[in-house]
Amino acid sequence: MSDPVWTPKDVFISYKREERPRVVLMSEALGQLGLTVWFDAALEPGASFDEEIAREVSAARSVLVCWTNGSVGSRWVRSEATIAANRHVLVPVFLESCDLPPPFNLDHAEDLSDWNGRDDHAGWRKVVSRLGVLAGRGDAPARWLAAQTTNSPAPYRQFLKDFPTDALVAVAKRRIWALEKDAIERRLATELGISAPADPVAELEEIRARSEEQQARVVEAERAERDARREAADAIDHRDRADALRRKAEARASTLKQRTDQEISKSQGGGRSSPKEVPSWWAETETSNRNVVAFPLPLKVFISHKQKDFAAAHRIRQQLERSGGNGIQVFVSGDDRVDRAPHEWRSVILRNLREAHVLIFLYTDLSRRWDWCLYETGYFDGRQDPQQLDRRLYVLHRAAIYPVGPFLGLKTVRVLPKDDPDDRELKSFLKILFVYSTSPSVNEHWDKPDCADLLAAFKAPFGTTSKQISSSGD
Repeated sequence: MSDPVWTPKDVFISYKREERPRVVLMSEALGQLGLTVWFDAALEPGASFDEEIAREVSAARSVLVCWTNGSVGSRWVRSEATIAANRHVLVPVFLESCDLPPPFNLDHAEDLSDWNGRDDHAGWRKVVSRLGVLAGRGDAPARWLAAQTTNSPAPYRQFLKDFPTDALVAVAKRRIWALEKDAIERRLATELGISAPADPVAELEEIRARSEEQQARVVEAERAERDARREAADAIDHRDRADALRRKAEARASTLKQRTDQEISKSQGGGRSSPKEVPSWWAETETSNRNVVAFPLPLKVFISHKQKDFAAAHRIRQQLERSGGNGIQVFVSGDDRVDRAPHEWRSVILRNLREAHVLIFLYTDLSRRWDWCLYETGYFDGRQDPQQLDRRLYVLHRAAIYPVGPFLGLKTVRVLPKDDPDDRELKSFLKILFVYSTSPSVNEHWDKPDCADLLAAFKAPFGTTSKQISSSGD
């Protein structure tokens, strides 16, 4: 979202929503020190929250990460902390005792678990000192914090002398005037033997401050109520979506089981079938694709993979683009196009997921830690037409290892670990990709004169092959 008056903030606060009351207290305390602060309460209505957060965290002069047991498990907080660490502006603090995962356990974090807004808290003073340095104001915020613990004008006079151009100069002058005025009134009252007169201006100021504080509490209560209602509505919506996805997954799994049972029954009745035989549902899928409304060229493919499989995914992209030419565009998360703009990685991935016609997921092992693969496949599948049973999401897996958990029921493609010139299931999948997915086709002659390099690229992450992929496509 374009904003002509937008400027980077001094402090970006990363936290888990459960800690918002303490984050609000931190924001107010830092604001009184002349530091500009941003956290997600400042999100503008109608703005794309992921893009605005990426803009703020990538430009803020410092990032204050609030670690708790909840935030340690938050992908948002961990990704924001990673961006801050890479920019060397990370300022971590503990709001409660917790164990940090690598590499965040290598950075010292101040303990603010018992901080309640007091200026004399030792850990808070160290945090303020670091934030002041990163904001380009040196020791000014920390010195101002120390001055507020006294009722003497001397620290404020020294502040004016040491920081004549700081943002708090005008406030320091008013503070000196108020303290000097109060000292003169007390001295005269003592000399004359009378009580110091009440200051009507000060009384009005105090009444106004109390009124503003009460109004702020009302506004915060209303905002909290709106947030609670929105979260409740989101929870209901997410629950309904999860139930719908679960029912669809169960239906797909049931259909898969029925067809598998039919194949087993057929093989038992007519003798053991050849391991090279293509399952009947793949033949049906290939036939049905001829009647499905095809995508326009170029065909856009998104490859989801674990970090360890990046090189293999990159080689698959090279071979697909080599066979498809200008008729196909392949995106691999983590490739050079994202590395050139690290602060835009999330928006780049989301944009490519939204534009993709087909998603290929490399399910290379049974690990339960799939990180962004689970997010990418879920995001892509959730954007499909719920009435369309022919999803363009393909899970490639080893012949003996079938996907489990959240990937159960998705369309699978078995990939044999060794060379097989008659690997008809993988070839059937590639034929759907090159011939039936678009109109006109990407390349009807994709397997002519030879598709060995293309097959070898797909087989590589699932086991070794004797076929060496030529380097001519690199």
